[in-house]
Amino acid sequence: MRATLYVALSLAALSCSSGDPSGGEAGLTRIWSTPVQNGDIQGQRAGADADRFYVIYGAYMHAYSAADGVRAWTQRITNVCAPILSSGGRVLCPNDAFEAFDAASGRPLWRFEPPSATFLIVDGAAGGGLAFGGTPRGTTVYALDAATGAVAWQKRLAEPEWRGGGMRGLAVSGDTVFASLTRSYNENAYLSAAVVVALDRATGRELWRFQDGDGSDSRSTIGGVTVSGRTVLYASNNGGEYTAFDRETRQVRWRVKEDPGFVGPYQAPTVVGGVAYGAGGDKNVYAIDVATGAIRWKVSPQPFTYWSHAVCGSLVLADNRSLNVVDRATGRTRGVLFSTPEESVKSVNAVGTRAFVATNKAVYGFECPP
Repeated sequence: MRATLYVALSLAALSCSSGDPSGGEAGLTRIWSTPVQNGDIQGQRAGADADRFYVIYGAYMHAYSAADGVRAWTQRITNVCAPILSSGGRVLCPNDAFEAFDAASGRPLWRFEPPSATFLIVDGAAGGGLAFGGTPRGTTVYALDAATGAVAWQKRLAEPEWRGGGMRGLAVSGDTVFASLTRSYNENAYLSAAVVVALDRATGRELWRFQDGDGSDSRSTIGGVTVSGRTVLYASNNGGEYTAFDRETRQVRWRVKEDPGFVGPYQAPTVVGGVAYGAGGDKNVYAIDVATGAIRWKVSPQPFTYWSHAVCGSLVLADNRSLNVVDRATGRTRGVLFSTPEESVKSVNAVGTRAFVATNKAVYGFECPP
């Protein structure tokens, strides 16, 4: 979400560590802020593109101009998107159905609802004129024409011997769609394995699958998946770790375990410049070398579970109801914003050097140092 015209707001002289949202001492420059009407912003990952910031509060999606924070449109939705996706001039909302809206006007474009299924909580993806969604309680990937919502293909990923399964993440890299899901070995999913399946983007043909675990322990629930060159990375919630494997050989390249005793991460790490950045349940923000798995740094700016993160210019922004700002190169904590009881962070996203934050009181646009 970036734009060419910026509206500068004056910065307060208070310390950002005390909760002041101006951002100055944390290395951020607040460009705009717009109050929200009812404060119940929902969803952990709001959407963003170069022109607009998309958030949900109440039963509506709201689009705000990236340039000045003026609300561009409001549109009623079926349910909370998880997450909101913006691609090709469309805003995609995977919820109880899969909905698409025109990004500029908010006009509904199409709505797809398969029988006895929901898209809720599965990361969607888009690429090559297609929009991809998945069903968390089932294991089916749907590829829809991004312009019309017509089904291009669908692919069930569970095998007959599975005792259950659930999908968590989708990612597109080149001509391949990657799906992350959990294979259950018993009814309560206590014995489980993490699975990543690669599909041909155009046809849905399965290219290969990777499985981590043999049912002798619990590796669920796998979180999101991301791809960097030959390396596929995913987060493991119950396993409490980040895992990377080679997409050609399907051999595990490294694992980084979070501190024990905590719920692990859901959001896939964000890869920039050969480094994977993540934030999870063990109160730490991580920078991990993609090639080797070496931890370049890990820091704990605040002793709370992290819900989401974003990379913005030279900063990592981590949301644990406050906004923790960390230097991407060194791991030094630059500051903590929104740390007062009156205002809490609901979602953070970034594009390039522009960050967007939604709280219970307002939506904000910040400029990050490059």
